[in-house]
Amino acid sequence: MKTPLAERLNQAYEFIRSFMRTYRKPPTLREIGDALEIRSVNAVSKLLAALEKKGHIEREQHAARGLRLVAADADPFGLDDPPPNLLVVSRTPSHQPERLRDRPAGFLNVWTPTSCAASTTPTPASSDGPATTG
Repeated sequence: MKTPLAERLNQAYEFIRSFMRTYRKPPTLREIGDALEIRSVNAVSKLLAALEKKGHIEREQHAARGLRLVAADADPFGLDDPPPNLLVVSRTPSHQPERLRDRPAGFLNVWTPTSCAASTTPTPASSDGPATTG
């Protein structure tokens, strides 16, 4: 069972969560230390041990990126999650397609009805039926 986190543990958890969302892989101990301004890898390891003991992460021993976030009780409708971000891919030479995923040009926030106020919901131009192209 998960227990509430102290401020420093919450900072570590939020960094790990945002790093995994951005880069689609867990951070190393050194990356966590750099982000939280902790010089000692041993101190980062103790911080992760505390997160694991409280039930927020799981660790794989002897793996550089051996972190996994423990899934929370998910909302069946996904209303607690923010809108997804899509990678914006810039042009790249055709002989280097792997660069498309390595260095995206940015992220595009997807609009969802729950992410905006009800007053900004788009309305159709006319009520005569669907628009046709011709």
